[in-house]
Amino acid sequence: MNNDEIVSDIISLIHSNTQSNYVICSKVSSKIFTYLSQLQFHENQWNELITAVEHFDENIDHPDLQEFQQLISTISNCSNDCEERNYTLGRDRNTLIDSIYHLRDLLKSHVDLHCFLLAKLIKQQDIRLHLIDLMNLTGMNVGNDIHGILCDIVYLLCQIDPTFTTTNVIDHPIVLNSIRIIQTNINQICSKGDNNTKSTVLSALNLLSKLLSTNEHFPVHTNSELVDHEFLKSIFELIENNHDDEELISASMKFLLSFNLRFDYPHENPIVQTLLSINDEISSRELIERLILLFNRSIDPTEHKTINSIIKFFADLLDDQSRTNDIVLSDANRRLIIEIISRELSNRSCTDESTTGYLSLLELLLRGQTITSDTCTRIDELQTTFRLLNFLFSLSSSSSMPELTTDEKPKSSEQIDLDEAENALTGKDYKTARELLEKLVKLEAKPDDEESTRIKETAILTLGKVFKETKDAKSLATLIKTTRPFLGLVSKAKAAKLVRTLVDLFLDMEAGTGEEVTLCQENIEWAKNENRTFLRQDLEARLVALYYDTKRYTEALTLGSQLLKELKKLDDKQLLVEVQLLESKTYFALSNTQKARAALTSARTTANGIYTPPKLQASLDLQSGILHAAEDKDFKTAFSYFYEAFEGYDQINNNKGVIALKYMLLSKVMMNLPDDVNALMSVKLALKYSGRDVEAMKAVAQASKKRSLADFQQALEDYRSELSEDPVIHSHLGTLYDNLLEQNLSRLLEPFSNVQIDHIARLINLPQDVVEKKLSQMILDKKLSGILDQGSSNIVIFDEPPTDTQYQDALVIIQNMSKVVDTLFSKTKKLS
Repeated sequence: MNNDEIVSDIISLIHSNTQSNYVICSKVSSKIFTYLSQLQFHENQWNELITAVEHFDENIDHPDLQEFQQLISTISNCSNDCEERNYTLGRDRNTLIDSIYHLRDLLKSHVDLHCFLLAKLIKQQDIRLHLIDLMNLTGMNVGNDIHGILCDIVYLLCQIDPTFTTTNVIDHPIVLNSIRIIQTNINQICSKGDNNTKSTVLSALNLLSKLLSTNEHFPVHTNSELVDHEFLKSIFELIENNHDDEELISASMKFLLSFNLRFDYPHENPIVQTLLSINDEISSRELIERLILLFNRSIDPTEHKTINSIIKFFADLLDDQSRTNDIVLSDANRRLIIEIISRELSNRSCTDESTTGYLSLLELLLRGQTITSDTCTRIDELQTTFRLLNFLFSLSSSSSMPELTTDEKPKSSEQIDLDEAENALTGKDYKTARELLEKLVKLEAKPDDEESTRIKETAILTLGKVFKETKDAKSLATLIKTTRPFLGLVSKAKAAKLVRTLVDLFLDMEAGTGEEVTLCQENIEWAKNENRTFLRQDLEARLVALYYDTKRYTEALTLGSQLLKELKKLDDKQLLVEVQLLESKTYFALSNTQKARAALTSARTTANGIYTPPKLQASLDLQSGILHAAEDKDFKTAFSYFYEAFEGYDQINNNKGVIALKYMLLSKVMMNLPDDVNALMSVKLALKYSGRDVEAMKAVAQASKKRSLADFQQALEDYRSELSEDPVIHSHLGTLYDNLLEQNLSRLLEPFSNVQIDHIARLINLPQDVVEKKLSQMILDKKLSGILDQGSSNIVIFDEPPTDTQYQDALVIIQNMSKVVDTLFSKTKKLS
């Protein structure tokens, strides 16, 4: 090589490693040559210099190690300060941004150069505590841009030290926060194309894909967010609406393919189920075309060692031919996939590990159509391949082709019974379903038999649904207790999901057996003994709700305060919001409105930093409306909150929608707008909620409109359970009754100047002592001008004294004079 080539290579090398411009690189190279020119080299000095560089990289006082420790210490301090300021960053923002940017650049350079110098340092306990503080920042109000960089940092740390992933990241709320970051920002990317938001979502997607590739089990809360229909739907929308953004689509597809590898059975796969259920709303064209393109190029984004993620995705999609319609996978796409498979089979040996995967996919594709020259242009090569495969397998010990994993595999008797039970449940034949499922639940599952374990798990869940539909609370409680030995045969995540689902089914029945609290406490004790922290906290939150429902308010507050302390440390924001909301409801039930307002404010502040499910958001809005109506009597603001709650509940078809609607109608009545009640009920959204609850509020509105106490009392009598048993409505109807009574008394007293109280009592059809007490109250409140004559049992009405308006008139004159003086002053300025 000549000198020009050497210099060009060195400058390019400096540029590629430092990303500096070429002017700086040339100056750096010039200084290096100047320094080297002063050295007298002997034969081995070059090797000695290389060894010296290696010694420098292995030095425990390496500058990068010191910088890393300093940066994470600074970030940890910012995180702790942020937590003390109620999760707000404040004056530390600039310090934090500088530190995390430097930390990301440092880690990225180490990963790019395959340098694992930091791996030993990351394993140290004190360093990991600082890194946990760093991850806690994703749950705080630090801004979208910082969230994205923090996800990048954790992603790089997982690459440097894989043990950090399994021991510290999987169970940390950063995973849950990453999911919520994606779901919160996807709409903004699709509508505005915001680059900062895009980079944040990209970072979160990359982190989730990395964690999914570990095959470690996520906590129950995290897993439920990952499989959520709305979340997966938003990922599909992201792919279809950003077809020009290669980086974003690649990250989204890698996430979907990595997540898809976690599901063994297509009918339990939420990705496939979501894709098939939304094909009428969202086109899947972009996703399918890109998958076929990757399949054609033999590129697997997940780089899985044993399974081709694209083949598995197509296989799961084609498992149920009746649902995989032409919109999802058209005939043209099927033919194209067959063409690619025929080419790959022709080019691969029969002993190739991937051959079985291609054959399995081909078998699924050919269920719906036959190979002809129209279907596959390489039909001759494909037929030759099949003949060769049959010949080779005939020579081997097995007499046929390898068994394909398809639905044509003979079903076991247990699977047949399970299918029959599910069909019976769908047809509402609960007796048959119960008999079949109870037989399956009693069977002993073998630890090494995945099929029997899966069947028993499904049977337990389905039997729980049967008990819920038939309102058999005692049998469901017994099922929860008897299935505990089986939980040791499945993974922790599946066991937690099973317990949580069964307890939810039991509590949703609202059977009022009196065993709800006991059952919940028993499951909490089991979770403690099994060291299931997340499940225990979730069940304790359910127990707080039960204490509230059974009016054991002191116990609810005691358990709630203990749970809040734990949740703030673990940073489980969604459960934290739920418990804070329950605390607000409990304080309100105890008539402590101030503490109820404070707890609700904390809940809404926490909810602002995370993705809040529609049901939880509706509950927050409902409680906000109740407090506004109770504390400030601000029914206009309360109505807007009730309307938001009503829309939220209606969106998810929750039964509490009718409660929000009742409170909306109550607000209109209390604002003295009873005519609006009928207008509200004529809206299409409210028509499906017609029933006794709505009829009760209509009757109250009609009585308010007529100012008729008799109609009002009749409504209370006819709809006692709908009105008097609801504490919120009952408290406000008391106020409404007082207003109606005052209005009626004022109307009756208008023609009189002196009248017997007994006569007024007969006219209004109420006891004399009640009328007399109310009249005295109105006089004291200055709502009525007059006196009560106790001797004659009369009320003397005075004429309203004329109001002296001199002061008001004087103020108006002064205001007008001020305007005149200002106008004259402005005109004189123009003249001068």
